[in-house]
Amino acid sequence: MLILGDVFAVIATLVGIFLTATAAMLTHGLLFPERVSLASEGLRANPWRRGLLGIGAGVPAVLFGIVVASLPVPLLKAVGILFLLFVMMLSLLGASGIAWLMAARWRTWDPNVSPLTAYSRSAMLLVGACLLPFVGWFLVAPLVLIIGIGLGTSALMNRREQAEATQA
Repeated sequence: MLILGDVFAVIATLVGIFLTATAAMLTHGLLFPERVSLASEGLRANPWRRGLLGIGAGVPAVLFGIVVASLPVPLLKAVGILFLLFVMMLSLLGASGIAWLMAARWRTWDPNVSPLTAYSRSAMLLVGACLLPFVGWFLVAPLVLIIGIGLGTSALMNRREQAEATQA
């Protein structure tokens, strides 16, 4: 039997995920605009390569984190959980790059929109698409996570600033 409290719990969980994921993406974009811009450029330049990098780096990293987090030693369990959180932050960095690219395209369609408004709307649209039942859960969200890991990894490992500083 379905109780009204269960329905409220599911709705509150979805709203909470929506708000926290959107806030995390906006925070990444505002605190680390260079890295988010690098992730966006990586998506624009070669999305397939970033997706393959996400699979190649993400699947072993997640499996390693799950195995270490399931060990009975408390210190190793904490290390495994922290490693999984790091992988999720990489994915959020990449998802912020996706939203950044969406915001740039949004601004070409409507030049009257401010950059922050376009970026906020793009982040909300991306998170909302990931929370759609079935299609979002099993298609959009895994793609965003995989491509996000690839974009986040490439954005963290890119040495563009160092190359420009050396030339100057």
